Amino acid sequence: LVTGSSGGIGSRTVELLRESGYTVRTMDREGAEINADLRDYSAVLAAVDGVDAVVHAGAIPSDWDGHEVELMAINVLGTFHIFQACVAHGITRIIAFSSVQAMGVFARGGELQALPFSDSQVLPPGTPYQLSKHMGEDIGEYFYRKHGIQNVSLRPVFVAHERHYEPWKTTEGQAHPEWGRKEVWAYVDVRDVCDAVLRGLTA
Repeated sequence: LVTGSSGGIGSRTVELLRESGYTVRTMDREGAEINADLRDYSAVLAAVDGVDAVVHAGAIPSDWDGHEVELMAINVLGTFHIFQACVAHGITRIIAFSSVQAMGVFARGGELQALPFSDSQVLPPGTPYQLSKHMGEDIGEYFYRKHGIQNVSLRPVFVAHERHYEPWKTTEGQAHPEWGRKEVWAYVDVRDVCDAVLRGLTA
């Protein structure tokens, strides 16, 4: 099962998994085989039934001003629903999308003090989105310790698609120095993110 299967990461993940021989069931609020909301536990329970693993990419993908309650409900309660449904159906492998934002030091969170950056420098979440991703990782840890669910929390930085690269260049064809300043110029190509999902399913 791939949740968030209509999104930028989810849709590309579905493509790669199918190309790699997996049978994939898709779930999203629209445009999927199963159109459902992660907040609906009965729908999540039905979606998970009969699969061997879950790639959980469904989420509100950034801070959404004025909609903090909905963001937390989808990102946190939705993640709990996925893990709880996997327990109910005996599924023991989940690849869950967290974010570098869970570390509390990018965008509108804390200030990065030095590079290289490591887990030892993690700050408390500074935005609802950061909090939701931090809590999502805690949910994964809880279900591993309590139920033995093997799960990987991927923490991508800005996920770049092919369409992003050309606008980032100056007229001389060089990388523009300002494009990623607020996130320390970090990005990862979506193809590498999908490859990490594939590896996480078998590692």
